[in-house]
Amino acid sequence: MQALAGVLFPSALPCPLYLLHSIAGDLDTMGNLAAKVPGRRVFGLQQSFGQQELEGASIESLAGYYVQALLKHRPEGAFSLAGHSYGARVAYEIARQLTDQGREVHLLGIFDSWPKTPARASVLEGVQAFPAFVVNLPRWIRDDLLTRNPVFLARRVGRRVHSLSKRVRTRLSLKPRRALELEDYFDLQGLSEQVIKRKQSNLSAWSQFQPHDYRGRITFFQARTRPLFHSHLDREGGWTPYAEQGVEVHIVRGRHTNMISDPHAEALGILLGDLLDRSRAELKKA
Repeated sequence: MQALAGVLFPSALPCPLYLLHSIAGDLDTMGNLAAKVPGRRVFGLQQSFGQQELEGASIESLAGYYVQALLKHRPEGAFSLAGHSYGARVAYEIARQLTDQGREVHLLGIFDSWPKTPARASVLEGVQAFPAFVVNLPRWIRDDLLTRNPVFLARRVGRRVHSLSKRVRTRLSLKPRRALELEDYFDLQGLSEQVIKRKQSNLSAWSQFQPHDYRGRITFFQARTRPLFHSHLDREGGWTPYAEQGVEVHIVRGRHTNMISDPHAEALGILLGDLLDRSRAELKKA
């Protein structure tokens, strides 16, 4: 499997940044950010193997392929990794496997993703989160609701209603909940059958992922504008129990889907560059 997609931004510095692909298996969503990280070589890891190989694969096995490719691409030296949403769990597992093999990870960047699906908030947690909900509401209206066209909003509402009705029917029938279905989370209109199958396979792997402890530190980038009914209680995104060296949190502009793209990519890229410089300096002192 050819995992490395190629240089996205040239530089002469020794430790490059590796960005992980999206749930579609490609790097389309990472292009803006890759070009905005100053003074860095930025590489992308994307899926280039067939659907037959992907079906039934786990995050752990996919990360194992990428680790082999990374070690071949960079036989010596440290790594810096970052992933958004689906790609964040893959980046986490790659970093964990690299450190288990004795390789150093300067930076593990998690862009607005959680290690596991959060449990439903209790009534008490909902009350505790209400002040943050009030603060987030105008941001959500400005950055999400008012930036979408009516057709997109109608399709999104339709998906949510359809998903909710399926959950209700499942509970009433007392049957175990089925695996996550792509149509509950993504607008599939206009996508090819190949892309849909790849996304569904990746979603299955993502939903079954069980994180193990990571020896390093996680740098967690949380989008300032949260989904409307998202829990606002855990600032570290649920990663704290798994990171032996703790979680460093950065709140960045945008919402989940556009925090890594323009107009927010430049500020995020500069922040990434500063953090990479800092991690390199800390390593020299050590």
